[in-house]
Amino acid sequence: MENFLKRLSFFLIYLPALIFACQFAYFSGLCEPLEVQIASLGLNYSEVSLLGYLNTSVLFLETFNKIAWAVIILILFLVIALIFHIFAIHPSERKNESYRLEAIFYQLKFNVPQWLFSISRFFNTFLGLLLTYSIIFIFTIFLIMHYYNKGKKDLLSEYKQISESTECSYREGYVSLNNNLLRTQPILCGNQKCYGIDLDNHMVITYLPENYSKPLFLRESIENKMLNEHK
Repeated sequence: MENFLKRLSFFLIYLPALIFACQFAYFSGLCEPLEVQIASLGLNYSEVSLLGYLNTSVLFLETFNKIAWAVIILILFLVIALIFHIFAIHPSERKNESYRLEAIFYQLKFNVPQWLFSISRFFNTFLGLLLTYSIIFIFTIFLIMHYYNKGKKDLLSEYKQISESTECSYREGYVSLNNNLLRTQPILCGNQKCYGIDLDNHMVITYLPENYSKPLFLRESIENKMLNEHK
């Protein structure tokens, strides 16, 4: 019980820190390719952690959905394979095959608890703990790099779309700077500053959040729905 509480306390510290680190790595991926100093935006811990929990929950649910479908398909495949296996056996051998399957079942029923006990003892040794924390460390680095690369990918996708765009869209926001309105696509905002891309001059700009304004519009799906209701 004491060992369980110690490990639980470790994860109570580790998981919030991991979620914060992943979300901060994603924001770093949004900033570093354009050489924007993320510290100058004034991101605070609570906001980054909240967004991290939301994004991690979405990633977890998507992964869980894929794993659940994979398990369902695997179970269906095994059931179908077992049915075909039973029908493929000669009728005179079906009774012997049932004995063999029962023997395998009881063997697993007897051996699995022993295997679990051996694994539990191994992870309580020094080598087991070293292996456990090494796996956690590698998983942490992999997950943080995944979020960082995802931020870079999202930024480069947005940048490519902006650089290749030849049409002027009036649905982006505007930043008031030196008595001029700059058509801007925001990228990331903090408590102190925001940064975005000046769509007309193709420049990276930082601005105060209160200097940003956006035309009032509805999403296209909602607009089409409202138009259809009024026809």
